[in-house]
Amino acid sequence: LDTASTFADGDEAAIYACRAGRLFTEAQEYPGALKVFIRANEDARGIEVKFYSRYYLSRVYRLMGKYRAALDGLESIHKDDNFVDYFPLVSYQEATVLYDSGEVSTAVTSYEKIDTAYSTNVAATRSAYRLANIYLYLVGDVQSALKYYQRVSSHPRVYSVSDSGQIMAKTLQDYLIARYKVVLNDSLYYHAVDAAQRNDSTVSHTEASLDTLYEHA
Repeated sequence: LDTASTFADGDEAAIYACRAGRLFTEAQEYPGALKVFIRANEDARGIEVKFYSRYYLSRVYRLMGKYRAALDGLESIHKDDNFVDYFPLVSYQEATVLYDSGEVSTAVTSYEKIDTAYSTNVAATRSAYRLANIYLYLVGDVQSALKYYQRVSSHPRVYSVSDSGQIMAKTLQDYLIARYKVVLNDSLYYHAVDAAQRNDSTVSHTEASLDTLYEHA
């Protein structure tokens, strides 16, 4: 791919370079990725190819921990109305840069805006999934996590993300139902114990109920 990009020009060269950059990124060889994405940006002519070369370049800066460079690159895309169709993805990447840099609260606010404002874009799918994971693993709020996993399914399908969101929504639903049943059984059990201790008129019935509930629990 690197050789092909060298012997081509314009968008063709940029596309080869972007493909090479994606492979470098997957291998976590970020300096190599940075080099070819910069070259792709220089060679690109069409709007789509130019956008993705700059978008992936900012993503590599984020993965390298160069958050300021990543945000500067994304901001420059946002300022160009030629890329208006890609603004949802840019906003998503900006939120992810903020999250990785430690500005979690600001990132969550951005993800929430994307989830509602761009509901017909894949950026909303990814944002809802991110929010669900944050609420589940970082905050420990199962109800909010379930809400956003369910929203993943209401947005455009994204490979692996949509399937994972659906599975997690089902898992959390089952968990909440099971937890409710445990709480219900516990409350009935302790109510029966209390009635037996008070030795009221229904003590015989209470003892029978207590045994049944205890076995069920």
